[in-house]
Amino acid sequence: MNLTIKNQIIDHLDLLVKELDPSYKIVTSQEGDQIRFNIQVDQSKQSLVIGDNEETLSAIQHILRTLIHKNHPVDRSHFILDINNYRKERENHLTTKLPNLIGKYTLNMGKSIVLTGLTSYERLLIHRYLSDIKDIQTISVGMSTARKLLIMPTSNAGVSGLDNAMIIDISMIIDMKLG
Repeated sequence: MNLTIKNQIIDHLDLLVKELDPSYKIVTSQEGDQIRFNIQVDQSKQSLVIGDNEETLSAIQHILRTLIHKNHPVDRSHFILDINNYRKERENHLTTKLPNLIGKYTLNMGKSIVLTGLTSYERLLIHRYLSDIKDIQTISVGMSTARKLLIMPTSNAGVSGLDNAMIIDISMIIDMKLG
């Protein structure tokens, strides 16, 4: 991402966030092929920017991407918005707790797992994260906000089918109730 685009994103964020919290800060970090814009706001304002099921944060990110791609149609830079490292912490919980869960239930017991409460970005991360693990496959199923991630053993590990699938709301993993 070039500096002009990065500065435009920061300028757009400034217009959106300064009214909510005049003392906010934006910290950027390079993560692979994308830049994370972590907006640091007062804790009491965080839920306003995130919204229910990250809908507000995702909408702001979508609007910013649309603005940037409209002004720079050739550029395909990737970026992610975060608030007080909220998304980063969720990602860390998922990548640290999922392997134990999958090892215990899917690989050892041959049970399928259905994960609910994931954002589309989190589903993508999990698909990528688990793509190299032998004897499991991942599939996104469902529509819109009801979309789920299905983690199943392959035929080598003995598929138990969906009848006995374990359904887990992702908040249980993040709240450390499972894993």
